[in-house]
Amino acid sequence: MNYLFSVLDQIATTDSSYLATIVKVEGSSYQKEGTCMVFNKDGSSTGLLSGGCLETDLYERIKMQHPAFISFSSNYDMRSEDDVSWGQGVGCNGSIRVVVERLDETLKLNFSRAVYKLNNGKKVRLIKKLDLDFSVIDYLFICDDGDAFGSSSKLMAELNSCYERTSFTYNPSTHFYYFNQFFLPKPNLYIFGAGADVIPLVNLSTSSGFNVTVCDWRSAYCNREYFPSANKLIIGNPINIVQETSPSRNDLVVLMTHHYQKDKELIEILLNRELGYLGILGSLARSERLLENYQIPTWVHYPIGIPIKAKDPYEISISILAELINVKNEILNKEMTNV
Repeated sequence: MNYLFSVLDQIATTDSSYLATIVKVEGSSYQKEGTCMVFNKDGSSTGLLSGGCLETDLYERIKMQHPAFISFSSNYDMRSEDDVSWGQGVGCNGSIRVVVERLDETLKLNFSRAVYKLNNGKKVRLIKKLDLDFSVIDYLFICDDGDAFGSSSKLMAELNSCYERTSFTYNPSTHFYYFNQFFLPKPNLYIFGAGADVIPLVNLSTSSGFNVTVCDWRSAYCNREYFPSANKLIIGNPINIVQETSPSRNDLVVLMTHHYQKDKELIEILLNRELGYLGILGSLARSERLLENYQIPTWVHYPIGIPIKAKDPYEISISILAELINVKNEILNKEMTNV
């Protein structure tokens, strides 16, 4: 998921020039429908559509287009095994349809609006209308707060007829293809504690698709010098912080305070909520003492992390991150079914 936010941020904040999106997959492929990447005019790029086997060719095709092109499509068949095909040595057994769009100022502005919505916790759906050559001729962003924006408001009238749970569909009544792409906000990860062992976890989790908030009562530790990559830092009483941030069923919380009494107070208030995940750092015996007298929900994890015999803070962070990613993806998959 994080690559997707990298692509979206690249569109919204840089002079990127072309957006390439997989709109249809037949058989197996390295990436799924909705995977996208951006190219700059100098050939540099962000994101991947494959294992790296077709991106160079796609950029060459972009350079062959008229400078003012709006959109074009290219199909890559990975199923053939002859030496001059894409199938040789690729390791895939499918074909992918890629749509390329030139990023004009209007499209970039609309992506910027979508990123703003995502950063404020809103879900965003993007519908692209394609002609029979699979070129994009219209698009519309729809946010779950009711806001909608795009190249033409006329597409709104077609939504009832083009909406499908599948991402790519042909509508015989309009004689157009429609591609549905769904964007979900980054899951919130609240880490209580700002010790040295938290630093690698923050760095890893911010680069893995989490919106990370570090919470601690000590300003000497909870600051930008130690946590430059954190999305947010909150200094204060942990109980007040929970009440202020109000973590909910899709949020993840990690306790790394190394302070038994503060962990105990946090657990008492957090168990009165429904979270997506609560992980407790420390030994099994310590966690069991903290949790005695409580009915333990399934979303409480202790000892935190997956068992990889981690020895140092970095390895422990990898163990924790692996568990967080697993829970994050379960949450996102569940949310996608409710879009």
